[in-house]
Amino acid sequence: MLLDADDNIKLSDFGVSLLLPEDGNDKVKSNAGSALFYSPEACIGTMYKGRLNDIWACGITLFYMATGKYPFESSEHSKLYLLIQTTEPDYPPELVNTPMHDLICKLLKKAAEDRITIEQVKKHTWITKGGTEPLKDVYVDEFTAPTATELEKAFTTHVKREKFIYHRKIQEDEHSNFN
Repeated sequence: MLLDADDNIKLSDFGVSLLLPEDGNDKVKSNAGSALFYSPEACIGTMYKGRLNDIWACGITLFYMATGKYPFESSEHSKLYLLIQTTEPDYPPELVNTPMHDLICKLLKKAAEDRITIEQVKKHTWITKGGTEPLKDVYVDEFTAPTATELEKAFTTHVKREKFIYHRKIQEDEHSNFN
């Protein structure tokens, strides 16, 4: 995740990304990337829908941003895959029954076909601050490779969690950071 000059979050993947066709045929079979982000269907090792897998990965990312830990963890891949397929995340009490919790639960549905869609995510109450800040519909019809300057600015030698934690602290001071 990257922040632009206006503090907008930009999702990026510099190694294991695929451009998926728009016709809906997004079946993939890949075990590239971090196993911590694998969806239940990716753990099986058969073909799965890339977009639904990405929705799961967004749920893992949001859970980590909210809690500072991954929802499923094990140093053994076989145990990690079993946890992903059969257990539910352990949510902190202050997160439960909040709009953020609702969104994470919908992103992390075990059955891929039951997961929230991107269109539903864009309209979710946590994303739109209760409907007061709807997202603008943005369509990008072409991929443009980053410039050398953009790549140079994108990489850092260390992770800067301070800014994220600072933003969370501001939200806590105003009201619950999960609402």
